[in-house]
Amino acid sequence: MEKISDNEKLIELENNITIKLLASIEDYNKTIRFLSCDAPIGVLCLSKATETILANNGILRVYDIFNVDLTKVKGLGDVRRGDLTASLDKFISMGL
Repeated sequence: MEKISDNEKLIELENNITIKLLASIEDYNKTIRFLSCDAPIGVLCLSKATETILANNGILRVYDIFNVDLTKVKGLGDVRRGDLTASLDKFISMGL
């Protein structure tokens, strides 16, 4: 049976720490992404009419948008949906 040297043990320990650290950073990033979406829809800088339509449909936070079929929201036509998705894309790319 081959003995593992102290150097090999140290390298294995460093590798395990690196793996755990990277996993922890990934979990942290996911949490931050989720929390960044807990913002009022006002941060998307939409027109007042679009904000009113969203609010009337119970969409008050950015994360609410992810659970809604925007094609079914009354008053939110193609142009407003396009503006909304463009603003959402900018918001997500800034924070993530």
